[in-house]
Amino acid sequence: AIVANGDATCLVWVDGNEGSQKLMWKRSNDSLGTFTPDTALTSKFHSIDDISLCCSDGCIATAFEAKTSADSPSIIYYLYSSDGKEWSSAYSVAQGDSPELIGGEGCQYLGMNIFNEGQRHLSIASIIVNDDEINATILASLPLASDDFDMFMTDDSINIAFGHEASNRIMFMRLAENGTIVTSPSTMCQA
Repeated sequence: AIVANGDATCLVWVDGNEGSQKLMWKRSNDSLGTFTPDTALTSKFHSIDDISLCCSDGCIATAFEAKTSADSPSIIYYLYSSDGKEWSSAYSVAQGDSPELIGGEGCQYLGMNIFNEGQRHLSIASIIVNDDEINATILASLPLASDDFDMFMTDDSINIAFGHEASNRIMFMRLAENGTIVTSPSTMCQA
């Protein structure tokens, strides 16, 4: 994953083979002229997938899906850096997959499929870091899952476009920053 903010560019990637993977990071402060050394952000996981990276309010944050063993469930993890040098430990958000992280004002929003009572649900959480404490709160959880979705902010709204596989449609919905539905899921097009 890569994100640029002015002259700064941050890269996060998976290093190692399945069974022994780490999340790595480096940054360029001069438009890709030079880079900081490769830095491990995590200890070893069995596997790491679906990395998402964002930069907002001076905070760099990443979310990813990882397994601790071949047979363990996928867990969504979140970590952040407020200065681009020191990173938090990996915070376990939920059992799930397909994380998508975007920046908001004073927080980040994490879209993901979470597992609840044996079902996958496309869910949106707000993540607030206060005095190095991470607080993740589920704002909305839909009665469906989507492996293919995208989120973006406009004004004070979280916009979500997602593929609904059962109906073969591309859907759109809008949430307020507190999770209130502004626009109910509606069909954008038939896929």
